[in-house]
Amino acid sequence: MLSEDKRHTVNVIHLESTPEEVWKMIATVAGSNAYLSDFGSTTGDPDWPKAGDKFRFTYGDIENETVCLESQFPHLYKLADSYVSILSNGDTVEYKLQTTFTIEPIGPFVMLTVEVEGYGNQPQDMWLRECMETGWRRSLINLKCVLELGLDLRFNLFGYPRLGVTNTGHSELYAAETGMPAGKGNYIMQAFPQGPAYRAGLRSGDVILSVNGTEVNAYKELVIALSRQYNKRKLIKVVYARDQQVHETEVDLSYDERFTGFVDAQSKEELQRLKRERSQDKEGA
Repeated sequence: MLSEDKRHTVNVIHLESTPEEVWKMIATVAGSNAYLSDFGSTTGDPDWPKAGDKFRFTYGDIENETVCLESQFPHLYKLADSYVSILSNGDTVEYKLQTTFTIEPIGPFVMLTVEVEGYGNQPQDMWLRECMETGWRRSLINLKCVLELGLDLRFNLFGYPRLGVTNTGHSELYAAETGMPAGKGNYIMQAFPQGPAYRAGLRSGDVILSVNGTEVNAYKELVIALSRQYNKRKLIKVVYARDQQVHETEVDLSYDERFTGFVDAQSKEELQRLKRERSQDKEGA
């Protein structure tokens, strides 16, 4: 959930498992690869991490070089994360966060709490905060599926069709610019020229008000609206505001890897190649 303290997010899930099994899933390389990461490596023991161990994980077009700050089997695990995300146009976004996993047995269940701290106060930090909260929400659902059902559903959970934009909930940070009331719609921070939204007429600075007749007044609401289009091949109606005027367009959503992030990049070299290719696509657009 997005807490009132804008510098951190908290996600909680109950799992029908044991503290020991949950700890292995969130603290070891093999566990992470089973529900979250595509590839992982460590300077220490991959099965028994300790403070000071360094890790590198890739999640599609995102790389995370992280350091274990604290490891208390099977109750607590804390990391200092350093992420690099490659956007669809080849630009990179870098951010440093701290992630704490707390494991607590409750009867036949285990309560896993994931707290992420370190967000700043700039507009991009609000986008990052909303992305991380939604990302962990879906990742923990996948962890539950893996532990309780033996099903890895990450491609279903994260593979929803995309607009090809970076967006955030429309807040007071943008109200003066757009002339729209805070809390109304999703502000487009960047509409990528090769993306579906741009081709349909949407631009950076626009405010998405509704998708197929459903208002989207928060980042999460827009993600849910897009997720409902999973495996549906049809245009969606998007109502948006620009210069205080309301417009409507139809968008053909995309499953392109540039927007979903599902790419096979398991090394720094492959990620650099991906960045070059996307930059070249931008130059040729």
